[in-house]
Amino acid sequence: MTGALDLEALRGAVRDVIRRHSALHVRFDEMGEYQEVVPSEELDLPLYDLTDVERPEQDEAVNQIIVDRIATAPMDLATGPLVRAMLVRLDEQRHLFILAAHHIVVDGWAAGVLREEISAAYSARVRGEMLALPAPDSFREYVRLEQEARETPDMEASLDYWRDRFASAPAPLELPLDRPRGPDRSHAGSTQQLGLKPGTYAAAQSVSAAHSSTMFVTLLAACQTLLFRLSGQDDLVIGIPSAGQAITGMYGLVGHCVNLLPVRSVLDGDMSVADHMRMVRTAVLDAHEHQGHTFGSILRNISVERDPSRLPLVEVIFNLDRDPETLDFAGLESRFHVNPKRAVNFDLFFNISEGASGLRVDLDYNSDLFDATTIERWIGHYENLVVGMAADPEATLDELPLMSPAESAAILAGGQGSQG
Repeated sequence: MTGALDLEALRGAVRDVIRRHSALHVRFDEMGEYQEVVPSEELDLPLYDLTDVERPEQDEAVNQIIVDRIATAPMDLATGPLVRAMLVRLDEQRHLFILAAHHIVVDGWAAGVLREEISAAYSARVRGEMLALPAPDSFREYVRLEQEARETPDMEASLDYWRDRFASAPAPLELPLDRPRGPDRSHAGSTQQLGLKPGTYAAAQSVSAAHSSTMFVTLLAACQTLLFRLSGQDDLVIGIPSAGQAITGMYGLVGHCVNLLPVRSVLDGDMSVADHMRMVRTAVLDAHEHQGHTFGSILRNISVERDPSRLPLVEVIFNLDRDPETLDFAGLESRFHVNPKRAVNFDLFFNISEGASGLRVDLDYNSDLFDATTIERWIGHYENLVVGMAADPEATLDELPLMSPAESAAILAGGQGSQG
């Protein structure tokens, strides 16, 4: 945030918004048997003053605060709080406002609701106005609607779809690893963040329009192609998140309402880009049509081999967000950033953000399996695939370029043949 920040207005805005949403006051029984809403508590907004620290030491201090006090600081589900916020002062005109929550009470959609409400509450306080927000949606009502939906006759037909889809489970995804997978699943993680070139966004828009496709389908198709080319496997499952808020129409709901849909596709190197995109579009539509079952209930009703070193069925997630690059905090210029992860559930999580300036990739990865340089190279491959899809929609998946012409020329000049 750049400008004359009103610290007390921000503190008040955070408390105003936290009070509104019961999911942020939930505490969980240590045995996982029940949860309860506790009386609202005043969330602290500590201030870390780094005005006397010179760059680059200041940048390092900010990174350390994010890692130590956000990314790796544990949250106690039984005692809370499950939301934390802090402010870092860089100088009199520049501040970082950092917000984090446990995923058990806040999903990606809910995080967007919190951002927008806090900016509205801050602006109202600065302008001396009453906060004019609609009454918050009830998480209790959301749960009731979900339970009623699971009792309808359509749910058995929906379960049959998933049983048929995974009557035989695909082989686990075998990507080229930098280190061997251990006997037990690791959660060590990191994030590579990279803005794609403006031309890549234009290419994705072009191929989407040419095939009457959504941006989501286009970018998911490119992700599938990347995994297909890296692994050499043609039967792939990628998880896509589905927001319960959008399904129920409870757009202002804060809570964990996301469901994971396992999208399975069988690829062929001789398949054209156009045919592949049609297949992906059908698979995505079918998955959304049968999204009444949670990922857990799907797993309980299919036969899939369990391995303590892996997640069952889905090891890669793909998501497309439309995150704001700016937020309206009265009197301030603001830019929005995603905090990097230090713990992950999945081997890879492709989170693509679409904004006014184009596409940004936030790729969370298991750092016990992959090096940062490998992930950065794969993001480059991904970008080249998107551009290649637009350049020649009739090209086959095997013909699409993983490397840019400059990269290919450099490898040929060096006498190397690897494309991983």
